[in-house]
Amino acid sequence: MSYRLVFFDVDSTLVTIEGIDVLGRGDPQIVALTEAAMNGAIPLEEVYARRLEIIRPDRLVVESLGASYVASLVEGAAETIEALKAAGVSCSIARSYTSRCVPRRSNAQAR
Repeated sequence: MSYRLVFFDVDSTLVTIEGIDVLGRGDPQIVALTEAAMNGAIPLEEVYARRLEIIRPDRLVVESLGASYVASLVEGAAETIEALKAAGVSCSIARSYTSRCVPRRSNAQAR
């Protein structure tokens, strides 16, 4: 079986951190909302907006999170993506609230 497309999650998959935890800095409301969503008590789509309304991160905080993502890339992630690309597989990141936090890489950086 061969694949042409692979989508990676960011938090705790490509990086060792959970971005919302970094943004929430241990806020009990954020933790409770996340747990409720993971247990199916609240629709996940609802939780994204609610958590960000509580946190209300500014541009500096979001940029800092981007730097944290880069610094916490899991071992072997870059090599895995390189190998997939070499095999002709298109790799993408499945993102939600992280769309402004995960720095876009230029083609030169992605190689």
